[in-house]
Amino acid sequence: MNLAVTWNEALKAELESRNLPGDFVKHPDPFKKDSKWQTWKESIVMYLNSKSGQGGIPLSYIIGENDVPQINIAYATVHEQLVNCAILQGVEYNTNN
Repeated sequence: MNLAVTWNEALKAELESRNLPGDFVKHPDPFKKDSKWQTWKESIVMYLNSKSGQGGIPLSYIIGENDVPQINIAYATVHEQLVNCAILQGVEYNTNN
């Protein structure tokens, strides 16, 4: 939880320094038959990275590639650490998912 608080404070400071609203990433269009999968997936991940769920963790953790939190790895950013170390069960996960 302390990591999530740190992340939220860093994100707020970054947004304030750039004078951007909290929702500066466009909501992705729904996936359609003629959509290009990779491009659409990247837009979803980018959008979810810009949104925080319960507990302040970026929502992209709910579609992560690992089923088990990757806690023993050095991460380049707090954001990356939050996404990869989030617990994938419990009330917060169920609410975000």
